Amino acid sequence: MNLQKLFAFILARFSLKKLFTAAPEFFQKLPGTLSGLYRRLFAGQLSLQKLLYWIVGGILGLVVLVAVITAANTDLTPPPSPEEPVTGLVGVSLAGSTNNSLSGQITQALEAQGLKVNLLCANGDTGTQKAQVQTLLNANVSCLILEPVDSLALLEPLAAAKEKGVPVIACNGMLMDTDWVWGCVSFDYFTLGKLMARKVAEAKNLDAEDGNIYKIELFMGAPESLNSLLLYQGAMEVLDPYLRTGKLIVPSGRTYFEDTYTGGTSENARQFCALRLKKSKPDIIFAGSDEIATGCKQALLDKGYKPENWPVLIGQGGANAQDVKNGYQIATYAKAPIVLAENCAEAAVLALSGKTLPDTSTQHNHVFDVPTRLLPTSLVEN
Repeated sequence: MNLQKLFAFILARFSLKKLFTAAPEFFQKLPGTLSGLYRRLFAGQLSLQKLLYWIVGGILGLVVLVAVITAANTDLTPPPSPEEPVTGLVGVSLAGSTNNSLSGQITQALEAQGLKVNLLCANGDTGTQKAQVQTLLNANVSCLILEPVDSLALLEPLAAAKEKGVPVIACNGMLMDTDWVWGCVSFDYFTLGKLMARKVAEAKNLDAEDGNIYKIELFMGAPESLNSLLLYQGAMEVLDPYLRTGKLIVPSGRTYFEDTYTGGTSENARQFCALRLKKSKPDIIFAGSDEIATGCKQALLDKGYKPENWPVLIGQGGANAQDVKNGYQIATYAKAPIVLAENCAEAAVLALSGKTLPDTSTQHNHVFDVPTRLLPTSLVEN
């Protein structure tokens, strides 16, 4: 009988429970059994051949017992099969132009996840973006990533996305006044506002008790933009104590968010800034973006400002690194498109998998608290 047949024979005659129950008793009696065999051999009651049979049989029995115990303690459950790769067509509508580096990087990031991409750019036009989102829905996309020009203009196509069950990811700006947002991936504008204000405070040494009073003017973006509001709130958290003590004053009196609106464009900012320069000469200009800062810079140049009387000018976005180098701005804060693109691609995979966005905070969009992943920015200064 070979070992395989012996193993089958034992399993057929004894249950595993009996084997495990008998094992301790077997090992306890083993020394006595061997001693008895030894005495019988030298008394002539047992031949050497039979002794060998006993020994071989005992060894085989031990092998079988160890094999059974090992098999019983081995997890024979097959390993879980790897998750099926996520597939689908992702529709992307970006606020800017195709020349924007985000367009190429978000396409690459999504394709690296095994997803197909249909990307359109609105070139800053709300009507164009509204039509584009509807076009993407008509193309039966599985998921939408939207960087809103004006989120309020997208309420109708967002309702259509909800009807189709297409998850929508807000990119670099919240989709307001809708209940159909799976999640948001954006930069941390509240913290960014605080960083910008602190940089201004450092530049003018506002904590010094030197009796100096500085004039500041604020130029923010669109009032319907949550990013603009968060940036303003973060900045005012730092600036408000100086305004209360009189270290800072606002000659125009425009301190509330709604009063600092410029529309977000460079030309609008130039016009608004030119009007305020007629009434006062600010020491600090706080611009809500580099585009707004560019408009303010042009208004200052038009007014004849020179390096010796140039005010502290700050913006954000990373577009005006050259203006920082040339001394027009004290700093800008860069937002890496690749970081935004990769996080949006990861969010798309999660949304298509029926999962939620992990490690998030929330932002309220006037309807509910939207899960939001906030990304850091990096300082660019001379």
